[in-house]
Amino acid sequence: MKTLLKLLIVLGILGGIGYASYRPVMSYLEQRNKTQWRTQKVEQGEIVQAVNSTGKVEPIKRVSVGGRSRRGDASASHQR
Repeated sequence: MKTLLKLLIVLGILGGIGYASYRPVMSYLEQRNKTQWRTQKVEQGEIVQAVNSTGKVEPIKRVSVGGRSRRGDASASHQR
């Protein structure tokens, strides 16, 4: 009986630690894996660097662009 009580106490403590650390860990992982964008003002000028390469150019991350709209939405009602 004492062994069972000790086991339940240890499991309760471990469960509490896991519960308390879940949100901070998930927040850290979300910030670490967030996409970083580098932007720069568009300027007209000459090309100052060229890259020659052979092979395939493939994206690191694929993004689906588009959307659906329901009838009656402002985006769906725009017609020419």
